[in-house]
Amino acid sequence: EEILGNLSWMALLFPTSNAVGLIRIYSGLLGASVTMISVRWLILLATMTVCGAATLTKARWRET
Repeated sequence: EEILGNLSWMALLFPTSNAVGLIRIYSGLLGASVTMISVRWLILLATMTVCGAATLTKARWRET
């Protein structure tokens, strides 16, 4: 995230980077506000939901 500079928001769109950011926050290596933590969790849950729905749709399509 530090390398991206002004584009650090892009790291939130990738689930792995977002999860690592949350780990760094909870381990005390990165300071963040409660709002930023909530935003990170919401984006992570949203990407998980979208990817899960896409996987289920594709799996059902293969069965028929």
